[in-house]
Amino acid sequence: MGKSKRKFKKNSEKYIQKPINLNKMSKLTKNRKLALEKLDKDSVLLLDTRTTQEHKAGTIPGSINIPVDELRQNLDTLEPYRDKDIVVYCRSGQRSYIAARILMQNGFNKVKNLSGGYLTWSSAIV
Repeated sequence: MGKSKRKFKKNSEKYIQKPINLNKMSKLTKNRKLALEKLDKDSVLLLDTRTTQEHKAGTIPGSINIPVDELRQNLDTLEPYRDKDIVVYCRSGQRSYIAARILMQNGFNKVKNLSGGYLTWSSAIV
C-alpha cells in the first residue's frame, strides 16, 4: 500500500462513528430535559419552530410557537427577547437550526439550538 493510501486510511478512521452507549445517552437526555424544565422563563425564551399542528400535539412547557416559515415575518414579536437567551427547537433539529441562523442574521446573538429537538426531549426518561 502506497504512502498516500495509508495516510487516507489512517485519517478516515477518525470519521467512523463509534457505537452509542445508550445508558449514557439516557442520562444525558434526562439531564437536558430537567435543565429545560428549570429554565428561568423570564430570562430565557423557548421558541418552538414546528408547525402549529405539531405544537398543539405536544410542546415543551413555557415555549411559544412561531413556525420557521413564518419567522421572518414575526421578528418584531421577538424584539423584547433580543438581549435574552433564546433556545430554539423543532421536531429533530433541522428547522430550528435554520431558525437560529435567521435570528442570528437579524441581530439576536444569544441563540441556541436544542440538539435533538422535541423528539429527544419528549423521549427522555424521567
